[in-house]
Amino acid sequence: MVIRFSLFLIALTLPAAAQPFEPGQIIASPLTLAAPALENFEYFGEGHRSATINVAPNDAGVLEINVEQDGFLDDSVAGARSVYTIEHTADGWRILSARQEQRCHRGDNRDWTTDLCP
Repeated sequence: MVIRFSLFLIALTLPAAAQPFEPGQIIASPLTLAAPALENFEYFGEGHRSATINVAPNDAGVLEINVEQDGFLDDSVAGARSVYTIEHTADGWRILSARQEQRCHRGDNRDWTTDLCP
């Protein structure tokens, strides 16, 4: 089951975290992963910008977090996505994996990819 959060106001109050987040890093809250994507989010103006945060437990008993930004005013990159898996520990939340992807405006593949956009 995917739990969808509209965390704009909450995430905007969090301190900026160093990017990129890396496996093994301990964070205070899962919201920390969404804060950088939302801190400079342009709500108004040209384009149709959107930000979506999806949080769901996976089969391994950890949380999978997808932070997506879409509607970029760029001739090659349409959007960016960060995908994290995290687990709760006594020290906080440990990042188990982190992956950065993008969606391209041009080319044959318009799905999320780690490849550079043409």
